[in-house]
Amino acid sequence: MNMPKHPDTPQSFLKDEVFKTVFRRIEFHASLLKTIKEGLPEMLANQCKHCVAREDGGLVIFTESQSVASQLRFYAPTLLVKVNADLKFPFTKLLVRAMQQPEPEATGKLMKPVSQRTIATIKTSRHADSNDVLSAALARLGDTMERYAEEKS
Repeated sequence: MNMPKHPDTPQSFLKDEVFKTVFRRIEFHASLLKTIKEGLPEMLANQCKHCVAREDGGLVIFTESQSVASQLRFYAPTLLVKVNADLKFPFTKLLVRAMQQPEPEATGKLMKPVSQRTIATIKTSRHADSNDVLSAALARLGDTMERYAEEKS
């Protein structure tokens, strides 16, 4: 068996038919996203991050914000007509999804336990009327502070 002396170059590797199909699909989605953005006000167009054409005739637009996703849903019928006219592709429905935001890491400082004197002050500052909303809130706050202080001890 005769082995080549040098491996294929990345350029020749990327000219493979599989990669050509992938690149064509990426170009199709890029042109689709461009068409979608042209049919929207600039503020909403800037919030459209990705789109995917599904095999069932659906078109999904992705954004990072739930509030923008809600606004985009109002434009769905108009966008569907525009995309079908411009690209002559038979999309039957348009969906808008907000991408999952990564959870921020907890960088805050841990709360220091409150002194027993402060807890006592809060518990005694409630009003005599037990039906008073403020009294009930102060009682719950005092109880919570007391439990937190016990957990940290």
